[in-house]
Amino acid sequence: MAEARESQQLLTAAEEKALAERIRQMTVTGHPPTQNLIREIAHELRQHRLIGINDDGIQHVDYAPIGLEWVQRFIKRHPQLKTVYGETIEASRVKDVTYEAVEKFYNELRRVINELKISPENCYNMDETGSSIGTIQGGHIVIDTTMQSKHELEIGRQEWVTCIECVCMDGSPLSPMIIF
Repeated sequence: MAEARESQQLLTAAEEKALAERIRQMTVTGHPPTQNLIREIAHELRQHRLIGINDDGIQHVDYAPIGLEWVQRFIKRHPQLKTVYGETIEASRVKDVTYEAVEKFYNELRRVINELKISPENCYNMDETGSSIGTIQGGHIVIDTTMQSKHELEIGRQEWVTCIECVCMDGSPLSPMIIF
């Protein structure tokens, strides 16, 4: 049935397969595409096919733009693809937070607390949350669900606003702090 309708589709079966593979690769590298980017890639695939069949005697013709609903139909034809709300995360946080690194940190923390006999009133739990200034926060992206990642990496240096809150093990809180 899919082969019979291929002539009616904007992309060939091979082009759609290549596009789905590219989305998988982009998901793996932490740069899943938006629907607009998928639409642009599909347009370029069609233009490339047109250039490939044209010779000097044929006048160059642009295809009509790909419609807004095409990406949703493409995603339905490829069940491993899904539109999700992505969350941006700094690239260094993704690379540095591993099970082994976290386990090593807490083992070292326990060792220091026991060795120095630190009492509960001298132990604090602090939490921070940061927002990047000047970058777009999470948005709708298309991922390959077999890759299990919804994070978009933010490469480079950004300016951050960090909010910190802290509470002692005895229950007394410190005033919250905002760092620009």
